[in-house]
Amino acid sequence: MKNELLSREEEFFLLNINGLGSLYCEDIYALDLHPVKQKLQDPSGKRPWSKHKCESTELAYKRFLTLKRMFPGKLLSPSPSIHEFWRQHYLDKEKYANDCHQVFGYYMGKLLWQQKHLRESEEHLEQASKYTLHLYKTYFREQGPGQGSN
Repeated sequence: MKNELLSREEEFFLLNINGLGSLYCEDIYALDLHPVKQKLQDPSGKRPWSKHKCESTELAYKRFLTLKRMFPGKLLSPSPSIHEFWRQHYLDKEKYANDCHQVFGYYMGKLLWQQKHLRESEEHLEQASKYTLHLYKTYFREQGPGQGSN
């Protein structure tokens, strides 16, 4: 399946047919991440992102947050682009804190998955990456973030 951007309604439909109701995604998909995309597209930055890369990574990031909510105890491995999107989101401390409380009910700290990565072996990290891609295929019917073109 080609990695195309879906409308919000199409995304909810896809989530619903895969057994995920609005419980898992409405508040996540309602997050205003426009400021993050603006920072990533800033022409004065080291490597400004294209509008398409920002839009597709925003969708992948929201999907990653959905998986984090569904599988809170599992080590999930974000793609490099999702990690950079998350890092830019995190840099706006107040908005990030508010968004975390809205989505998870708690603050998801900066090093939540990075600390786990440092404690885990390379084999565990590879397993986490494979597991994350498996979840993307299962719930979103795509190869996973970073598997298509940006």
